This record gives sequence, structure tokens and C-alpha cells, in this order.
Amino acid sequence: MFEFIRSHRRWMQFILLLLIVPSFFLVGIQGYESFMRKEPELATVAGQPISRAEFDQAHRNQLEQYRQRLGAQFDPAVIDTPQLREALLNQLINQRLLANVAVDNRFSVSDETLRNTIAAIPEVQDNGRFSPERYRQVLAAQGMSPTSFEAGLRRDLAVARVLEPVGQSARAPAEVVASLETALTQQRTVQLRRFAAADFRSQVTVTPADIQAWYDANKQQLQIPEQVQVQYLVLNEAAATEGVQVKDEDLASYYEQNKNRFGQPERRRASHIMIEVPAGASEDARKAARAKAEALATQAAANPAQFAELARKNSQDAGSAANGGDLGWLAPGMLSGPLEKAIFSQSKDQVSGVVESPSGFHVVKVTEIQPAAIKPLADVKDQITAEVRKQLAAVRFSEMASQLNKQVYDQRDSLQPAADAVGLKLRTASGVTREGLLPADQAGPGSAVDSPDASLLDNPRVRQVLFSPDVLREKQNSGVIELSPDTMLAVRVAAVEPAHVPALEKGSDSIR
Repeated sequence: MFEFIRSHRRWMQFILLLLIVPSFFLVGIQGYESFMRKEPELATVAGQPISRAEFDQAHRNQLEQYRQRLGAQFDPAVIDTPQLREALLNQLINQRLLANVAVDNRFSVSDETLRNTIAAIPEVQDNGRFSPERYRQVLAAQGMSPTSFEAGLRRDLAVARVLEPVGQSARAPAEVVASLETALTQQRTVQLRRFAAADFRSQVTVTPADIQAWYDANKQQLQIPEQVQVQYLVLNEAAATEGVQVKDEDLASYYEQNKNRFGQPERRRASHIMIEVPAGASEDARKAARAKAEALATQAAANPAQFAELARKNSQDAGSAANGGDLGWLAPGMLSGPLEKAIFSQSKDQVSGVVESPSGFHVVKVTEIQPAAIKPLADVKDQITAEVRKQLAAVRFSEMASQLNKQVYDQRDSLQPAADAVGLKLRTASGVTREGLLPADQAGPGSAVDSPDASLLDNPRVRQVLFSPDVLREKQNSGVIELSPDTMLAVRVAAVEPAHVPALEKGSDSIR
């Protein structure tokens, strides 16, 4: 066999080449496809995929809403279930279906409606007024850009304009309405006789034998579950803020760096005439729309006082035409692109030329100008003091959290050294069980249920840590438990009281 291979070496090399090269080719193609493949698609709606990244973003937003709603009781392990994820995916599919219907039927809302809706969101307001800076900060914190947010909001508003009238116009059958009306308007004449337990208590005699018999028959009902006495440290915003002093020079520096926040930027009131250009319009249709807008611009420039009348008769913006094209007060950042540039570059009562936007062609007139105004430091000192103190507390909180994380592990059998090092008060509470907090009469002195930190100690994550083997049996410090971004807890079991049935003497009054 080997002699044959040595004699026919060239042929054997050729055969091996035929066997090996195709396998490399197939593996290489597969690897390239794996490398170039896009992120996973969880569903496809009308040919458009719902990507894993889109689902993850919606999932993060949903969990954050639960965190804000539940506060210290928020536990991702309990809330983040497969059923919740499936419901969220179905919700995204429904939203995509509605969005496609809106696009196919050309449902839309005006720029003014979109602008007013955004300006009415409390989270993007500063002292009751829309703040472009806060608007961008809020969106950035959620990983969104103004363009994507406004596109999604415009879509939702467009769909709502169709669905809300349908829902509001629903009518119940006459028979159902009549039944409800009868049920709500019927009258009854009732006679009432009250039997108060107190009136009969004097007639009842409970003997010690009765109490003993009930006690013997219901011991299981009286059993108090295993409970622990807890030593704990709380690091929160209040602890980090305590003792923080704000210097006058810090206030002055902060004021100079944020002057634009402590006042009102320049605002302008403007009106416009819009000639709409539908999405996908032909070039001829666009030329005709522009020509009409140019003719209106010429008329308006010749007689600016008639601008409102021209807008009422010719503007195709349903939201502003009836008001003479009035867009209301506008601040920088509320609009975008050429339209904002035109409004903030004109003088009062000046009529612009034709301005193009994604909605169509506009003719703009500025009707009022309100100059920027900055409040003096004295007027905003209290607000600045609170903000600077909060910033300093945030830095201090981070430092204290790092130190607490280190100290709880340095000496595992006591929290006192960590309390001394970080500057926190060591607190004690009793009556914590696996299922919750015991009533004060069962927990004894220092009951957790009467503590101002009851909600923290009753948190499912805290109770899970307290009854873990290292903390419960070895009496070791726990790690730092982060209940929320601004609340951390470290716990240690000081004593364990096993499950037991209390003596008859302790429960005789309640049994009686």
C-alpha cells in the first residue's frame, strides 16, 4: 500500500486537493455569512423585521417604568418573566401593524400638533415651559435621538386620530342601555336591624379550660415562623447629603456655567402658509406646489397685513389655517431645519420666501419677538443651592458606596467597622421572616414593622439575602444590596429565633 502511494505521489496529491479544497470553500462561505449576518430578528411584520436591539430597548424602558412605579419593592427576578417578554413582543407587533396601516393610508398630524404635544410633556419642561436642553437630555438618557422620538410620536398621534373616534363612537345596544338605566335608577326600601357583638359579650363566659382546649387544638395556627434580628446600614441620598455644605463661589460658578437655564431664551411668534406635498408625490406635483407657494409668497410680501387672511384661504395645515396660520410661541429647538432658520433669521412682520420642509412648502411671517431674559443669581439662589448640593451628594454617595463595598468584606463578623468608616448609623430591627415582617406583638422590642425602614427590610431581595446560608447560619455580613440607584443596604443577622408556638400565657388574651 505504502509502495503504491510512493509510486503515485502526484496522483495522490491531486486527489487530496480535490477532497480538501471544497470543504475549505464551504466552511469559509459559512463563516463569512455568519460574520455578515445581521442581528437576530424576532418577528417580521409586512416584510419589516423587529430586531433584537429594538426589543431590548423596549424591554429596558418597560423595566425602568416598573422600577419607578414600585420603588424599593422592585425585583427584576419576579417581574421579568417569559410571559412578560412574550406580551411585550406582541405589543411591538401590534404597534408595527398599526404603523403600517397609518403609512399605507397616509394618516398624519401637523407639525404644530406634534410640537404642542412634545411641549406639554412635564419631563421636558423647565418652570412650566418647554426646555430644548432638557428635551435632549431626557431623550439621551433613554438612548433616543429627537428624530427617532418625533417620528414615533408622530406615528402614534396619527394612529390615535383614527382609533380614538372609533372607540368613542361605539354604541351599546338599546336593550343593554335600558337594563343599565333600570339598574341605576331603581329604588329599594330597606329595614335594618343591627346586632352589636358588644351587646352579647357580657353573656359569654370563657373559662380557663376553654382557653386551654382551644390552645391545644390550634397550636399550628398560633405558630410564629422563624425570625431574625437584623443589624443593617442604609446608604441613600439623605445619608450622602447630610453635612454637605455649598460655598458661595460654587454657586456663582454654577450660575455662570448654566445661565441659559435660568431664564427664557428668545421666543418668536410666527404664522405660516403651508402647501402640502404628499409623500411619494411626482416631480410635476412638487413643481405645481412650489409655484403655488411662490405666488402666495409674492402676494403676502406685497401686503403683509393680509397674511392671516391668505393663510385661512390657502394654507393646507389643518392645525393652524383656521387661526390665520398662527404657530404660537416658538423657542430654539422646537422646530428643525430650514423652517426654524427662516423664523429665527427674520425681523418682525417680514415675510419669507418659499421654505421647503418634509411636509411641503411654507411661507413664513414673524409676528412677535420676545428677547431672551436671564434671571439674576439672587432670584435662583435657592434652586442652584439645591442642585449643587445634589451634585456634591452624588459624588459623595459614589465614594461612600465604594468604601462600604470594601468595608463589609474586610471584617465579615461585624458591621460596626463599616459604619464607623463610612459614617453611617448601625441600626437594629427584629421580626423579619422569610415571608415578611411579623406584627409588633410577635416581633418584640425594636420591631421591623414599626421601623421607618420597614419597606427596605420587607424587600424580597433583602429577605432572600438574610436567609441565605452565609448570612443566616454563619452570621456574616452580606454584600451591598442595591435596591435602587440611590439606595443601598448592607445587612447582618444578629440573632435567630426558631419557629415556635408561644406559651399559653402570651396568647391567652387573644384566645379569650
